[in-house]
Amino acid sequence: MLNRSLWIAGLLLLSSASCFAAGDPLDGTWKINDAKSSWSDGKFPPNMSLTIKLQIDGDVMKYYSLNDTQKPGAVSHFDAAIDGKPHLFPDSTRFNQVQIRRTGPGQIELLEMKDGDVIVGAWWWLSADGKVLIRRGIGKDAQGKSKEYEEYFDKQP
Repeated sequence: MLNRSLWIAGLLLLSSASCFAAGDPLDGTWKINDAKSSWSDGKFPPNMSLTIKLQIDGDVMKYYSLNDTQKPGAVSHFDAAIDGKPHLFPDSTRFNQVQIRRTGPGQIELLEMKDGDVIVGAWWWLSADGKVLIRRGIGKDAQGKSKEYEEYFDKQP
């Protein structure tokens, strides 16, 4: 009986350890599904190519994206605390700050700002099966005109 109890306790310990090692459900590489995505101005680029790599490390989001719809492509990256406070958004002429907070499990609110002025406000959430990342938001172009967008990303193996 003692051996059986130890065996069961060992299995429980192993299964709980694998849950902790699994990481955040947002972790991974995400590729835009341009057929499902849209912009309210109707000017969504045909054959849009955007790949995002996300890693949530504790309370820090590590974000890297490559938009290579038009060559040579545009890279965007930041490491920022998920604490609802502004943080530096390096190497971008359009934004210089990012502010992130969780709004629920698998849900993020992300603001991209220039000197405190919100340029893009977005809400991200995962589908129930964790295979699709949806970004919905409003962005302002260089002329100050806003448009709504809804983008769908498929998790890559």
